Amino acid sequence: MNISETYLHEIEKHKITGSDDEWYFANLVESLLSNCQPYDAFGAMELIIIHATNESVSDVFIWDIQFILSLARKSRSTEIPTSLDIYAPALAKKAIIFGEFACHTLEQLFIWFRINNVIQINEK
Repeated sequence: MNISETYLHEIEKHKITGSDDEWYFANLVESLLSNCQPYDAFGAMELIIIHATNESVSDVFIWDIQFILSLARKSRSTEIPTSLDIYAPALAKKAIIFGEFACHTLEQLFIWFRINNVIQINEK
């Protein structure tokens, strides 16, 4: 499995079984990125962006966005992934539904990729 497939597998498993580890997400991200090359990090974003667009659990949506930002930093690129360019408005609408923290998290991602005026995510 590649990085995005492993991440999605672990997140879906966590949604079913949960975890007593309060650092579950941080540990997952660290383990996935520890040996990841910049090119692989950039390529992994596509599936996670699509997953976030379809996510119905706010915590998982936020984890997805945080992971995408971690991948972006690891890739050392501000090139906008194709799926983010396509799904940015849908992600912004979803963030509004999930609340202020989701909006702030998505805003950080948009800042990284210099995405402007997709939707005013601070307006409700």
